[in-house]
Order: sequence, then C-alpha cells, then structure tokens
Amino acid sequence: MQASPKNPLFVSLISLLSLMVGVTACVSAPSAPPPAGPPVNLHGDERVTYTQRIALPSPYAKIAFTYRGRGNFIVKAHYEEIGYDLAVTDTLVNAIGDYQGMVFVASKEPVAFEITADDGTWDAAIEGVGETGHATGWEGKGDSVSDFFEPPQDKGWRIVHTGTSNFIVQVFCLQSSQKSPETTVVNAIGKYADTVKITFDGAPCLWIVNADGEWRIRLEE
Repeated sequence: MQASPKNPLFVSLISLLSLMVGVTACVSAPSAPPPAGPPVNLHGDERVTYTQRIALPSPYAKIAFTYRGRGNFIVKAHYEEIGYDLAVTDTLVNAIGDYQGMVFVASKEPVAFEITADDGTWDAAIEGVGETGHATGWEGKGDSVSDFFEPPQDKGWRIVHTGTSNFIVQVFCLQSSQKSPETTVVNAIGKYADTVKITFDGAPCLWIVNADGEWRIRLEE
C-alpha cells in the first residue's frame, strides 16, 4: 500500500536524482523567522516512499520522525532542481531499528522526501520553528531541534552527552555573516563533557543536536 499523508496534499511516486549538499543551501535568512503555517503530518508503511514536493509550514521547519521497525530507516530531503536533472539532496536520518527524533530543514521552496523503512512503519510531523526569547539552557535525548532564541554573546556553555555514538551540536543563526548560517560547536563520539565558548554569528539562533543518548546544554555564569 502506498504511504498516505494525513494531510491529503501529497501522495505519488516521483523520480529524483541526487547531489549531496547541506540543508541550508536553499534559503537566505531574514532578521526574524516568519510566521508558520499549519503543521503537516505524514505516515507510511512501504519499504521506500517518495512524496510529492511539500510546501513547508515555514522556511525554517523541524520534523519529528517516529519509526517502528528493525531495519534501516533513512530519510532524504530533495530540494528544487538545480539543472542537469539533478536535485539538491540532504540525508536527514540514517538509523537502524526503532527511531524517534527531530531534524531541521531550511527551504523557501517545496521539498520532496525519500523515506526508506525496510521493516516497519513511520510517522512524520512537520512544523515551523518557533521562538523562545532568551535561552540559557536546553536538554533532551536523541536528535532534536530547539526554537529560535536570542543568544548571549561570548559566554561559556557546559555541554554533556551520555550516549555511545555520534554527538554533534550545531548552531544555526539568522543574519549570519558567514557563507553558511550553521556552525558546528561539538563533533564527538560517545560520552562528552566540556565547556565550550560560543560566539554566535547573528541572531536569533537555534540549536541542532544529533545524538543517541541524553544530553544537556547550559549557559555558565
């Protein structure tokens, strides 16, 4: 049976060729996140699902995926074509077995998703990234994306991870002066505990965490 979204806007198979690039290639940042539209919910039970191009609720969106199965679970985002029949592609999730996590997608244009679920079913909830004002701490488990916040400058952040696999912490800032608005502040494997001084390039910003264990990020006084 073909996967069918709870929102009936999109269901059909499409053909896509891929070229790997980062998630921020398709959007330029304003000074503040725009208001978000209604969430989009998807569900699937096929081994491979290709969605039609989906208009995201916001150019800055977070997607909560839940996979129930024992096989590979791989999610790729295909952005607008860039010529020569190639599409800009980014791998959002690459896991084995049950998965529950949240990933970040930035695109002004509609996005198509290629979802491989070898042995199980999956759900996806897509919503725009909100705002939290000033943030001094954040914690969670597994992959996650924060809301936008106004960062304090030139401060130390205590970052801890208790898992056994990759641990990556990035900040994504609007109005960044750099070519890419994403900055990696931690890239480690396994348990991690350190104080990192972060100079945020632009504002507001959000955290993007890739992890398999529990983690916390706290501003040090």
